[in-house]
Amino acid sequence: MSGRQYVVTGLSVSRAVTSLLFLHFVLQDGVAFQYASLAMLLVIELSDFFDGKLARRWKVTSESGYMLDAFGDRAAYVAYAVAATATAGMSPLLAYGVIVRDFALFASRAYFTKWSTLVQRDRVWTKLNGILARVLLWCFLATWYDSVIGWSIVRSHRSASVAGLNVIMCLYLLFSYYALALLIRRYSSRGR
Repeated sequence: MSGRQYVVTGLSVSRAVTSLLFLHFVLQDGVAFQYASLAMLLVIELSDFFDGKLARRWKVTSESGYMLDAFGDRAAYVAYAVAATATAGMSPLLAYGVIVRDFALFASRAYFTKWSTLVQRDRVWTKLNGILARVLLWCFLATWYDSVIGWSIVRSHRSASVAGLNVIMCLYLLFSYYALALLIRRYSSRGR
């Protein structure tokens, strides 16, 4: 493995560690811990942004890198969903739906050995799905940070905001499971 592959792999794998740190900090009392959790959230997202870009730029993409990136993404989604449930009023059933959906996606990627080449055609939709999940989870967390850190953006409307986010997350999950089922059906017809 080249030095550049180590950098890209390190960025992908680091999300598992930084997601754990994020979760640890977000579950602690005190504003300093909440700022530390925001810093970890930023590190998680920057590592996700740069690992794929660097891998393509440096021409060090690989199937193992693709799987490690997916592993890092799953770690982040689980941490965000747990944090949103524990602190921000996200329904535990919806958090479970997000986590199980991500396990199903990861299992599909492992089962269909050609997933990374097959998904290129659907890349816009799969990227959109990932972005929607992250943004919704961030919105839950933002309502909580608003009340803890004192941003005062939605403070007076927090319960309505959280209720609305739960409805939107439910609709997103219906769309997401349907889209994943369609991808699995399409890829099943093409073989593993």
